[in-house]
Amino acid sequence: ISLVRVVKGTCKDMRFDSETRVFRLVCVAP
Repeated sequence: ISLVRVVKGTCKDMRFDSETRVFRLVCVAP
């Protein structure tokens, strides 16, 4: 199961982290 951390800001893209082998959102802080 992959957990995605949602950070306050604008999430533009979802990338696959080869190190942790999970998908995570690429967010920009406001």
